[in-house]
Amino acid sequence: MAPPAQRAAVAVACSSLTPHQPTPLIMTSKLIPLQTFLRCLWIGLLGMTAITAQAGVLPEDQAEAMYHVYQGDDTTVQGPAWLVRKKFGESIMADAGYEIDKVTGASIDVRTSGASELKEERTQWNGGVSYLRGKTTYNLAFMNSKETDYISDNLTFGITEDMFGDLTTVTLGFT
Repeated sequence: MAPPAQRAAVAVACSSLTPHQPTPLIMTSKLIPLQTFLRCLWIGLLGMTAITAQAGVLPEDQAEAMYHVYQGDDTTVQGPAWLVRKKFGESIMADAGYEIDKVTGASIDVRTSGASELKEERTQWNGGVSYLRGKTTYNLAFMNSKETDYISDNLTFGITEDMFGDLTTVTLGFT
């Protein structure tokens, strides 16, 4: 329940909507116009949202380096990866990453025919910016991936909203 000062603010706002018929804080059997009731309900809901809405939190500063290896079915994928994430104040964050995948291997047909095995390399870098306002986070990110026969560029925009005491997160994104 809202603290007394905020309850009083809602009651004052409701009474100012109909100065000739102030709406009491405690409802009696007296009927009030539907429009006044709906206005008071709307203002009350906004007041409760303002009470419960606290600022979201961006991830902490982080730097990671790793080397990954996958081996299976005579194929090996390995390479390094880096990630750096930095907050600027409480509402802006930037991140960047780089990854290399070196693929070597051969299918059963290549092994039995004596052909040369597959050797490819994929490099990927990405970067992004996030802006936090209240419980809403706005994201903008770019990714570039290059292989010997393919280049991929992605631009992503997303909005994330935490709701209901952070028990629900709704995300809308476009790539």
